[in-house]
Amino acid sequence: MGITVDLLIFYGKIKDSKKKGGSTVISFVSDSTVKTEEFAEKIGKNLRGGTVIAFFGGLGAGKTSFTRGLAR
Repeated sequence: MGITVDLLIFYGKIKDSKKKGGSTVISFVSDSTVKTEEFAEKIGKNLRGGTVIAFFGGLGAGKTSFTRGLAR
């Protein structure tokens, strides 16, 4: 059984775009810290400046592992 991390991502208007800001919720289950970090790294490569991420998860849910991957 894996651990579940829920993310709430808020993003602003993209510069020079007609798209308005918004938000999205992502929930994922991972069975290892390596997979959690790899997933977060993929998300991090697609984020733009001004994006806010709120992490939800209990103790040991993988929030720190996700942050490590996001920072890569």
